[in-house]
Amino acid sequence: MDIDDRGQTIVAWLKRIEESPFTVVDFFEKTAAVPFSRPQYYRYLKKAHEGGEQALCYRKHTGENRKLSAEAEAFIAGCVGRDPHVSPLWLREMLAEKYECALSPSG
Repeated sequence: MDIDDRGQTIVAWLKRIEESPFTVVDFFEKTAAVPFSRPQYYRYLKKAHEGGEQALCYRKHTGENRKLSAEAEAFIAGCVGRDPHVSPLWLREMLAEKYECALSPSG
């Protein structure tokens, strides 16, 4: 997968911040145009170190950024299809039991 425009922008900013004579804190204070926050900078930096620049690609549109496996999602769809009034709490408990998946109430 080629690095997308968003990934290229993030990589360019990471390099710019790294090559700056300022500390990270000073850079963010002096440069208003940075398209992400300082905490996000540290997350991007960690992600880039662990997985390379490719890890910074936006994967949501490809379905790779999912919280649930396809199997767990099918389980939910089946339960709701069978009984539309099934309790969200029961669904979360069953997901935890069957798929070892912790889903938040909003999930």
